[in-house]
Amino acid sequence: MRPGTPAVVKPGVPPWGKVGEVNVTYERYLFNSRLQRERESFEIFYSDLRRLVKSCNYCERCLDSLLRDRIVLGIRDKDTQRDLLKIRDLTLAKAIDVCKAAENADRHRQKINMAPEASAAVNALPKQRNRPLSSSTHPQSSKSAKCKFCGRHHPMLKNKCPAYGKECSKCHGRNHFASMCKSSRRRVHNVEYSDSEDEPAWVNTVREPRNNLVRCRMIVNRQPVPFLIDSGASVNVLPKKLARNLKLSSTSLTSFGGSTLSCVGKTREILKNAKTGKKFNVEFVVCEQDVQPILGLRAAEQMNLLYLQNENFEEVCSLSSLESLSVFNDELGNLPGVQHLTTDPEVKPVIMPNRRVPVAVKDRLKQELDRLTKLGVITPVTEPTPWVSQIVVTHKKNGQLRICIDPKFLNKALLREHYSMPLLDDVLHELSESRVFTKIDLRNGFWHVLLDTDSSLLTTFQTCYGRYRWLRLPFGLSVSPEIFQRKILELFGALPGVVAIHDDVIVHGRTRHEHDLNLQNFLSACGKYGVRLNRDKLELASSKITFMGHVISSDGIKTDPEKVRAIRDFPPPTCLTEVRRFLGMVQYLSRYIPHLTDDLHPIQNLTKKDVPFLWSESQENAFLAVKSKIVDSPCLAIYDPHKELTLENDASEYGLGSVLLQDGKPLGFASRTLSEAERNYAQIEKELLAVIFGMNKFYHYTFARPVTVVTDHKPLVSIANKPLSKAPKRLQSMFLKLQAFDFNLIYKPGTQLHVSDSLSRAPLPTVNAVHTCSNISHSPFKDSRLSEIKAATVLDPVLSQLKLIILQGWPDLKSDLPSCVLPYFNYRDELTVQDGIILRGDRIVIPSSLRQDLKAKVHAGHHGINSCLRRARDLIFWPGMSNDIRAHVESCDTCATYCARQPEQPLLTHEVTKSLGFNTFEVFDGSKFFRRNRQFLRKRKSRIPIRANPTDKPCQSPVSIRPSNSLPLTDTKLSNRDSNLTLDIDLGQSPRPVPETIEKTLLSTTRSGRIVKPPDRLVILPGPRQKY
Repeated sequence: MRPGTPAVVKPGVPPWGKVGEVNVTYERYLFNSRLQRERESFEIFYSDLRRLVKSCNYCERCLDSLLRDRIVLGIRDKDTQRDLLKIRDLTLAKAIDVCKAAENADRHRQKINMAPEASAAVNALPKQRNRPLSSSTHPQSSKSAKCKFCGRHHPMLKNKCPAYGKECSKCHGRNHFASMCKSSRRRVHNVEYSDSEDEPAWVNTVREPRNNLVRCRMIVNRQPVPFLIDSGASVNVLPKKLARNLKLSSTSLTSFGGSTLSCVGKTREILKNAKTGKKFNVEFVVCEQDVQPILGLRAAEQMNLLYLQNENFEEVCSLSSLESLSVFNDELGNLPGVQHLTTDPEVKPVIMPNRRVPVAVKDRLKQELDRLTKLGVITPVTEPTPWVSQIVVTHKKNGQLRICIDPKFLNKALLREHYSMPLLDDVLHELSESRVFTKIDLRNGFWHVLLDTDSSLLTTFQTCYGRYRWLRLPFGLSVSPEIFQRKILELFGALPGVVAIHDDVIVHGRTRHEHDLNLQNFLSACGKYGVRLNRDKLELASSKITFMGHVISSDGIKTDPEKVRAIRDFPPPTCLTEVRRFLGMVQYLSRYIPHLTDDLHPIQNLTKKDVPFLWSESQENAFLAVKSKIVDSPCLAIYDPHKELTLENDASEYGLGSVLLQDGKPLGFASRTLSEAERNYAQIEKELLAVIFGMNKFYHYTFARPVTVVTDHKPLVSIANKPLSKAPKRLQSMFLKLQAFDFNLIYKPGTQLHVSDSLSRAPLPTVNAVHTCSNISHSPFKDSRLSEIKAATVLDPVLSQLKLIILQGWPDLKSDLPSCVLPYFNYRDELTVQDGIILRGDRIVIPSSLRQDLKAKVHAGHHGINSCLRRARDLIFWPGMSNDIRAHVESCDTCATYCARQPEQPLLTHEVTKSLGFNTFEVFDGSKFFRRNRQFLRKRKSRIPIRANPTDKPCQSPVSIRPSNSLPLTDTKLSNRDSNLTLDIDLGQSPRPVPETIEKTLLSTTRSGRIVKPPDRLVILPGPRQKY
């Protein structure tokens, strides 16, 4: 191009680069200027934001905060924006929930406003100045204007108004009559009273004409005050200007319409009846506004202003009236009769050894055992029992201990009753015509069933404080659900309006009267049969309940929208990988969705080669259409109790996904986001957490029925087949939550789990964390030591890599691991990560930099090898720890100096020995043969040449042996097989020979040369001593 020639831009080619390149600045401008349009739903607005932010090239860690800020700044409803700004620690998930809730509330409010208004209005109105009269209460005349001061029709001139200059007899104001006094229109209606110390209180009145209201004049502080008698009020209300001796409190009053009345506290005033002269001490809630003084129902009744004819009232069930019943106390229930457990005689009993518990919880374990013994749940056992199970100790959310047993082997021997559990179809026809429902939960359901002695002995379990057995039906037995369901139906199955499935009871009725009658009959039966109910889980007299995957209300029975919420709220893909994952899930479900491929074309085009990823309106419409078809009822199968249930589960780095299937057809979908703590779990823990989530989500389908649970984590299957005591502590807590279910865990590759994998990678932004116990919180290590271990783990290259592998999942092949991590491969099923510290079961994996220090700590008391190993194996671990501790103890100088030795024999004097023993050897030194003699007592040696060649005969001449510095005592001729030796030896004063010492001497002698002939040993001792 020549200089000065203007640049020509070809159509369709952007001036900033080649075709397909994105101007990041412009894309960010589009994202940051995006506002919610008029009548645009929040879901579409949020989906468009996610589409725009993909091309902005922002940091992945900042996407959530940027989307959150854009929602706050771009939301159209200002009230919702204000609510978002009120939240201090606002996250993206919270912002989405608030916006969706506000949108649903607006939709419901519009429907309510479309309904016809009631004839009697309900309001909460403080006194106001110069407020116009209500046209609904005082209709205007069609002939002329009505005066607001006198209530008559006349020209709007003050000199024409008869009320001008007059004093109102009601408020003592001027220029108006009492009939038109504005204070007569000030009514407090349906005011909620809430206090941190008191129960909620209510003030209820209905706007009616002035003449229909009941008032009473009382003298307060020498002033006549007209009080409104409100039979619907449970508190008394007084304006601040009439209050004395005000006491501050946290009281707040909220009107029925939502407006708040500013309350400054409470006060007690002396009221004097202007007619009778009687005085009363009454407590009031004081309002800042100039409200109408009110006397509530209780005060009016005590002051004899109202009289209730109780015999004309029919009692209505309320929560306060039910709480006083004995069925809601904390005692244990007792169903009639005792239960016998039958075992298969071909299954051999199993006696499990005692399982050690952490030292930090031993005292609390003893307290819990004593508490359950006092309650009559367990009792100590001293007699022999054929079955002994292991104890499992977990922690509740409140920190208390939960004692369970591992009934894995006992369940194989128990024979089930195969009781027919009630089905949903059996009870839905009973609930279809009802309008009022109460949902009740039984407290400690299984503990209602008493066991006979033989059955109780089967449940014996071992603890560090001895053996115990269960007196009541324990949790975790495979037969417990069927036994409990049978007993409940035997008691309540014939009651009208009562449906009992598992430990949930539904009391229903077509009218409130019928419902209350059925509820009273049920409560009477509970008191008669010793059933105890859970007050905290009571849902009383509701118009809508969720039961067994269905929403039951006055409008009929509908499928629970939660079953398909995971698909309905599935977010749009943000990259090509997410597109392929979504297509894989949909293709799996395509056999149940007609014409699905027609809707998928715009999305499938994104997977073609050389096609840039751009999520436009056509893809968004196709995405919404496919989701709509998936969540539609024809896609979901109808539950068949005769078909096998399959639950597929999967866990990603940030979410869980589950789908319940029958014959491959979905019954429901579920997903949820992991909490911050759960995201730090090891992958095996996340996978088991997904199983718990799915089983509980579809509880009414999976409970008391065999379920095939599918996972793509092979190590989890191997752990599930082991005894519970072999699993890591956190996995034990999770497996205990699954003991109520009858399931078989199998493995399938992740490539075959299309639906659950997609749901886990696009979870709902709601968190419902499962509480699990923490090993570290009950570790005997101090916090400072735990912090030191955590910091050293980060700096340790081997443990850092190991922690990453634990969190992401172990490979199937050992060869795929780095060489430094290979020593931990055999323990991979037991390794977990908690708070940045690696654990093998209950034991902490120690970094290499702290191992020498901890070896010294273990051996601080200079205990023996076995004692140090027992102490270390309860607390810490690293590969080769036993050998390292053994070497450390053996190299301890202090232990070597003061260790126990074999005591030396004391020196004893005795008479001179007249005979002695000695050894003779034939020794070859390379040229000649010699006879070597060695005395036992003085260890003196002599060497005598006997022959030069091996073929020569040994020397037969006598040999005289005389030690130096000694006198001859006697001559003893000894003969052996080879020669005759004459000994002339002076022993002197010598210690008595010891056989062990003789052996040492013999061994040292044999090392001096090559022994041609075995030694001949003859020991001659004086007196009656025996020969050795």
